[in-house]
Amino acid sequence: MNNLLTPKNNWKLSSGDFNLAVVIHFTSLIGSAGHFLFIFLFFWLGVNQMAWLNIGSCAIFLFCFWLNWRGMPHLALLLGVLEVVIHAILAVVYVGWESGFHYYIIGLTPLLFYSQSWRLSTKLLITSILCGVYISLYFYALVINPLVAIDPIRLHTVGVVNIITLFIVFEALSNYYRLAATNAENALTQANMKLKHQAHNDALTKLPNRHNLTERIEDLVTAYLVNPDPFCVILTDVDNFKKINDTYGHNTGDLILVMVGETLLSCMREHDLIGRWGGEEFLALLPRTKVAGARLVAERMRQKIAAMRLPISEIEKNITMTFGIAEFDNETDASGCINRADQAMYQGKISGKNCVKVHGGD
Repeated sequence: MNNLLTPKNNWKLSSGDFNLAVVIHFTSLIGSAGHFLFIFLFFWLGVNQMAWLNIGSCAIFLFCFWLNWRGMPHLALLLGVLEVVIHAILAVVYVGWESGFHYYIIGLTPLLFYSQSWRLSTKLLITSILCGVYISLYFYALVINPLVAIDPIRLHTVGVVNIITLFIVFEALSNYYRLAATNAENALTQANMKLKHQAHNDALTKLPNRHNLTERIEDLVTAYLVNPDPFCVILTDVDNFKKINDTYGHNTGDLILVMVGETLLSCMREHDLIGRWGGEEFLALLPRTKVAGARLVAERMRQKIAAMRLPISEIEKNITMTFGIAEFDNETDASGCINRADQAMYQGKISGKNCVKVHGGD
């Protein structure tokens, strides 16, 4: 649908008015084509005045198409409404109520409600005016005969064609409204999913962020209070990361963090979780795991990080990380467990880095 309007005009319209513009795009083309057929229809009925009038109607609808293409769908809508009303009035005056041209006035109502810029009071006012015109035209047809006497069979044939055409128009508008509502709902769902992803994932590494990790830790603590399955926390960060940032720049530092995140993630088991805790720190949650199992996972991560090949020729040494492990110990929350893992990691830092330390272990 975005190709129906020029890019320079798309950005000027809200999503609701863009839907209106798409509808006007199609209805103006259909209106022009319909009035082109009306030329031959009125010649067939012997009403030459209306036939020539429909040439002008074709031009008006093409002008509506141009206005809409230039980013003025509301002006195009008003002009189209005015043309339809005048055409319906003249058709009833010339050939009578039985021709069914007055039905097109009713068909204008759904178009008015596609706009989101107009107030409801404006839409109701225009609809009330159309209703007044329709009722007035009805009473006019009751007391005044048409200017041109048409063969009844031809006249009623035209009336049936107009009824069928109006049903098709209503079906098309209703179907487009359904599609527009579905598209809007899908767009809203995607936007909510994107916002949820942004709220729960780190923008740089795409791993779960601290907020997400905290929620998962709380879930593990809650589950532990019901069924005390052991779980461990691994806290790790990149050794000498500040020096890397200062020496090679933050872009290089960001690239390293992304690569580190991908490498750590590749070491996780199916039920484990790894995320960015903050800065160059990463935190892993290992459900149903005791210290011995956590040490194996951390050692696997340490070795894989140390063997990681960096696509940066200026960095001569490989990246290393230090790991601290702590097991949850029937506490009210996980903060104590995380602090113990942090203390273990700190012990690893002061003992030479690039190692795995367990809180309270050797």
